[in-house]
Amino acid sequence: MFKRLLKIILSLNLIVISFIFFVFAEKQIITIDDILKVDRVSDLQISPDCKYVVWVQSKPDFKKDKRINHLWMAFLKEKIEPIQLTRGENSNWSPRWSPDGKRLAFLSDRKKKSQIFIMPILGGEPEQVTDVKMGIIRFAWRNNHSIIFSARENEYFYEKKAKERKDDAKVIDDIEAFYPIRLFEINLKDKKIIRITKNKDRIQNFAISPNGNWAITMHIDTPLYEVEAKHRPKYFLINLNDYTVKEIWKEKYFSPTRFQWSYDSRKVFLIEEKSNYEEKRAPGIPFLYEYNLEKNKCQLIPINWEKGIGEIYGRIFDAEKNKIVTSLANGVINPLIVLERSQKSDKWRIFKINHKMAANISNHDLGKDGKTFVFIHSTSSTLPALYCGELSKNKLINVRKLVQFNKHLKNKFIAKSEIIRWKSKNGREIEGILYYPKDYEKGKRYPLIVSIHGGPSAYDPDWFTLSWGDYPHLLAGKNCFVLFVNYSGSSNYGLEFLESIFGKYYELEIPDILSGIDYLIDKGLVDPDKLGLMGWSNGAILSIGLVVETDRFKVACCGAGDVNWISDYGNCRFGPQFDNLYLGGPFREKLDVYIKKSPIFRLDRVKTPTLILFGDKDTNVPTEQGFEHYRTLQQIGKVPVRFVLFPGEPHGFRRISHQRRKIEEELAWFDKYLFGKEEKKNKALKKGSPLDIALKKDFKYDEEGNLGIIINGILVPETVRIGKIEVGRFEVTRAQFAQFLRENKDINTSSIVGWTEKGFKPGTQNYPVSGIDFEIAIKYCKWLSEKTGEKYRLPKEKEMKEWLEKCTGNENTLCYWAGYNLSPDEADMLEEKFQELEKTQGLILPVGYFNASFGKIYDLNGNVSEWCVKENGEGIILGLSARHICDKKEPYRSPSLEYVGFRILKETK
Repeated sequence: MFKRLLKIILSLNLIVISFIFFVFAEKQIITIDDILKVDRVSDLQISPDCKYVVWVQSKPDFKKDKRINHLWMAFLKEKIEPIQLTRGENSNWSPRWSPDGKRLAFLSDRKKKSQIFIMPILGGEPEQVTDVKMGIIRFAWRNNHSIIFSARENEYFYEKKAKERKDDAKVIDDIEAFYPIRLFEINLKDKKIIRITKNKDRIQNFAISPNGNWAITMHIDTPLYEVEAKHRPKYFLINLNDYTVKEIWKEKYFSPTRFQWSYDSRKVFLIEEKSNYEEKRAPGIPFLYEYNLEKNKCQLIPINWEKGIGEIYGRIFDAEKNKIVTSLANGVINPLIVLERSQKSDKWRIFKINHKMAANISNHDLGKDGKTFVFIHSTSSTLPALYCGELSKNKLINVRKLVQFNKHLKNKFIAKSEIIRWKSKNGREIEGILYYPKDYEKGKRYPLIVSIHGGPSAYDPDWFTLSWGDYPHLLAGKNCFVLFVNYSGSSNYGLEFLESIFGKYYELEIPDILSGIDYLIDKGLVDPDKLGLMGWSNGAILSIGLVVETDRFKVACCGAGDVNWISDYGNCRFGPQFDNLYLGGPFREKLDVYIKKSPIFRLDRVKTPTLILFGDKDTNVPTEQGFEHYRTLQQIGKVPVRFVLFPGEPHGFRRISHQRRKIEEELAWFDKYLFGKEEKKNKALKKGSPLDIALKKDFKYDEEGNLGIIINGILVPETVRIGKIEVGRFEVTRAQFAQFLRENKDINTSSIVGWTEKGFKPGTQNYPVSGIDFEIAIKYCKWLSEKTGEKYRLPKEKEMKEWLEKCTGNENTLCYWAGYNLSPDEADMLEEKFQELEKTQGLILPVGYFNASFGKIYDLNGNVSEWCVKENGEGIILGLSARHICDKKEPYRSPSLEYVGFRILKETK
C-alpha cells in the first residue's frame, strides 16, 4: 500500500513539474511568415441534416503571391478528423448545400472566370455546371434540380470593337456603360440556362425562398451610387413561377443590405441601419426587421437594446425554425442571444446565451433543426477554433471543439491582453484593448504603440487579431505595449457615440486617443518618451492628425491616410458622400472648415519621423494623398520621411509580397525611431548567405577566440533562458572541455575525438567535443558546478524531445553534405564518399555554423547527437548528427560514439 501511494505521489510530482515547464517554456516571437500563414476562416454552412459543416479556409500561396481559398468539412455527429474538400492552385468559395443535402455547390476560379461547380458529398470529382463568359457573381439553389445565379450579359458589340481598336479609354460615371447584372436559372439536368430578369440596372444581392417560389432582389441603378447619398437601392419580389415582379420596401430611407428567408418561406428577416442623418446615407445602428410576405409589411423585431445588433463578419443572424440567433452590439464584446417566436402569441422572446464562449464569437451558423450550432471562438489572447454545440433556450450545451486553427502559432508568444476603459474629454468613456509586453515586469515602464483602426465606423473586437494590417502579438514580442482604441465615431457603441463626430471630424477622436495614452502613463505602465503610432485608412488619418497636434510621438507609420480634404472630395470614389457627412458639407460651401481640417496646411508643425505607405491603385484614399503628404514633409525638411508605393495595389493589399514588405517597412521604422535598434540593409547582401548568417550571430568569445564566457578563470558555455532554466546555446566545445581534461587526468580519453597529449588540434577549439560517454558528461557537469558555484546538469529526455519538436531549418547532417534531402538508398550509394570525407576533413563542423535550431539555441538536431537523462537516471542519446539523414520517416538510431557530445543546462533560482 505504501509503495503504491508513493508511486502516485511521484506521478503527480512529474505532472506538476511537466506543467510548470510547459507554462514557463520560452515562447518564440511571432515572425512575418507566421503572420502571412494565418488561417482566414469564413462562410460556415451546416448541412440540412445537421451532420456536417463546411467552410472556406484561406491560406497563402507564396509562389502565386496571393491567398488561395479552399473548402473544408467537419463531422458534427462523429468524432472524425476534418477533411479538405478542394485542392489545387485555384480558389474555391461560397459553398452551398443542395436542399436534400446530397451535393455541395460552390464557386471556383479554376476556369479563370468564376463558375459554379458541384460535388457529391460522399466523394467524387467536382463537376463544372456553368460556363458563363463573364463569370458568376452570386448563386443559390432553387431546388435539387436548378440553381439561380446573378451575372452580367456577354460583352456588348461596342465593347468588343473597342478592344479590337486597343481603345481602353473610360468615361467617368458613364451611365451608358453601366451594364446590367441579371438573374438566370440553370437546369442541372440538361444545363440549359434561362434569363429570369431583364432589368436595366445591377442586382447587387438576392435571396431565394426555401420553397423555390420567390426571389427578393436588391438593385443599384447608377454609377453614382457610392458618390452621392441621394441614390438608394430598390427592392423587388419576383414570383419564380410566372416571373411577375413587384417593388417592395419603398419607404423613404429604408435600405437593408442583408436579408434571409424564414424556413417556411412566409417571411423575410433583414437588417436595416437607422440613423439621424438618413438623407446623407450615414452609417447607423443595425436593427432586425421582419417582412410579412402576405401582408407586404415590414416591422421591427424588438430586442430592447438601443445599441442594436452586433456585427459578426458579415453574418449578422441565423434564422431557422422560428428561432433567430444573433448578438447585441456592446463594445469589444458582443453577447450572443436567441430570439424565439411563441407559437401562441406570435411574439418574440429573448434569451441571452449563458455560456463562457458566447461573447467572443466571430462567425456562426444555426442548423435547420433549430438547435445545432457551430461557431468560431477566440479572444485577443487565444487562437480561434471551430466548435459545435446545441442551443436549448438560454443555454449552449454539449460544446465540442472541431478544429483548432493556426497550429503553427502553438509555441509562439501570444501577448496577454486586457480590456481597459478610461475617461476622455468631457467625461466620455472610451474602451480599448491593451496588449502586454513579452517580458512585462510590474513597476517597469515600457514603450507604447497605438494601433488605430480604420472606418471610422468600425471597431476592434475582443477577437484574435494577426494580419498584415494589425499584428499586436509581434509588436508586444518586442517588449512594448500595444493599444487598440475604439474612439468616438466607432461602431458597436450606440448611435450617439457613432454620430458624435459627424461635422466634428478629429475633434473627439484625437482627445480620446491621447487620454488613453495618459491613462496608461498615469498607471506607471508606459514610458512617456517612447510613444509610437500606426494605422491604415482612417487609422492613418488620425495618426497624421495626432502628429500635427502634438510632438509627443517618436514615430508614425501611416498607411493610406488623407491629408488634403479639398482634393479628396474629387479624387476619392465616394468623396462627396463621406466628406459631406464628416466635414459638414462640400468644400465649396465649407472651405474654411476643409482648410482647418486638412493636415497638409499644418505639416510644418510635425516633428515625428513619418513612414507613408500606399497602393498606386487606391481610390478609397486616393494615392495622390500619399504624394501630397510626402512631398510637403520632404520640402519642409524638418523630419525624416519615407514614402513606399506598392504597384497595382488597391486600398487593401492583395499580393503577399507587398503585405510582407509593408510589415518589414513598419518594423524597420519602429526599430530605428522607437526602439533604437536600426538594422541597416545592404542591397548586395543576400539573406541567408553565410555572410548574412555570420553577421547576425551575437556569440560570446574570450580573448583567444574561444566560444564561451569566463567565470572564475574557467571558460564556461554560454546559456540562454528558457522559462526557469538556462540552456547551453551550443554543445560543449573542445576548448571548454579541454580545461576539464587537464584537471582530471584520470579520465579515459581514448574515445574522445581529436584529443592528444598536446590537446586538441589548433583551429578546432570551437568544434563540439565528441566521443564522450554518459559518465564523463555527468562528471563534467559536476566539475563545472564546483568551479563556478552554479548548478549545471544534462538535459532531461522530455526537455530535449520538446525542443527537437521546435527545430526548424537545415542543420549538419548527411543531407547537408549531399546538397539535397537523402533517402536511405541514396545515403547508401554515397557511403563510400562520406567515408573519404571523414578521413580527410571530417563531417563535424564548428558549433553555430548554421542558423539557430529555434530561438537562440543552435545545433540541436545536427552536428553531434547529445546525451540526455531518462527518468530512471540512465543516459539516452537524442538528436541527429552529421552521420544521420534528415528523413523524418527514418526510425531514430544512435550514431557511433564519435558523433556523440552533450550540452549543459544551468538551474536558476
